[in-house]
Amino acid sequence: MDIEAKAEGVQGQLAIGQTLKMLQALITDRFHLEVHHETKDMTIYALVVAKNGSKLTPHTGEPPSPTDRLRMRPGSITAKQIGIAALVRQLTSQLGRQVIDKTGLTGAYDFTLEWTPEPGQGGPESIGLPPEPRLSPPSDSNGPSIFTALQEQLGLRLDAQKGPVDVIVVDRAEKPEEN
Repeated sequence: MDIEAKAEGVQGQLAIGQTLKMLQALITDRFHLEVHHETKDMTIYALVVAKNGSKLTPHTGEPPSPTDRLRMRPGSITAKQIGIAALVRQLTSQLGRQVIDKTGLTGAYDFTLEWTPEPGQGGPESIGLPPEPRLSPPSDSNGPSIFTALQEQLGLRLDAQKGPVDVIVVDRAEKPEEN
């Protein structure tokens, strides 16, 4: 398959979905990759409201600009007019483990969550890639873990549970031929 030919004539930037499909096709063709999906029971986290209730602030006022809606830095999430689903996606990414929403919260919220990341938390190693060299150490190595920060700052808690997780199983992959 000639991926370059499919990209020719495309004006502007490709949508992330289009880019991912093209990359998947390239990898499948180049490595003769064959995969299938399975559902396995694995440890997941359920995001729930803590005993003393949610501390999330409902968004009021004007909608934020797209660049101000969600800001991520190591050990920090700042959000404006964000639903719980977006927080769940970020927690899944940070922890390298599936997080599901069991809060029952349906609004859009403004919040800041700050914690001290553990080694590998939220970095490429959380998805099985080699670690990136750290440019600077965390500002406060004695700060709260993400679990403590969620409870103290947002009134939410992560409960470890067993649950279904979609996993990709590699059936076949070959070493690519030289170009």
